[in-house]
Formats: sequence, structure tokens, C-alpha cells
Amino acid sequence: MVAPNVSEPVTNDAPQVGASSVLVSRARVRQEIFLTNTGATVITLSIGTPAVANAGIVLYPSGFWFSSVSAGYLPPQQDIYAIGSGAGGSLGRTER
Repeated sequence: MVAPNVSEPVTNDAPQVGASSVLVSRARVRQEIFLTNTGATVITLSIGTPAVANAGIVLYPSGFWFSSVSAGYLPPQQDIYAIGSGAGGSLGRTER
């Protein structure tokens, strides 16, 4: 017997985010994406272009951003970048 959804790739990790823009998720077809600021710095997300601090989706500590087909939204298919307000930021990432 095959477990349901075993062929559906799921990514669950914690990219480090500092004061320079970093790629946190490569372009792909997504069904959902959930990003959480798990650090103490402010993190800004950008879709399709390198991130610029405070210009885009801004996540304060413990803040999150979510997009899902099942919630009625089309998650972005482009690269997703992040930049922190300082060194030592972290971002929890789950996507499929």
C-alpha cells in the first residue's frame, strides 16, 4: 500500500537571513508556501527580484506569510528572496 501524497515534494527548512539579499526558495510550481520569521531581526521578502530592506513583504519577529491554492490564492512561481535588518536572522520555510 502506498501512503497518500508520497510523490508530492515537501520542503521544510530554516534558511539563514542576514543583511544581504539571499535566495530562500527557487522558482517552481507551488501548491502552498509558508514562511515564518523565527529570528529576532525584521525580514523583508521579495518575489522575483533580490530583496531590499523594508520594501516588500515585511515580517517582524514571529510574523509569517502564507499563500495556498487551497485558500484560494495562487502562490508565486518565481524565486523568493529575503533580507534581514541585521545579521543572524532565520526564516522557517515549508512549501510544496
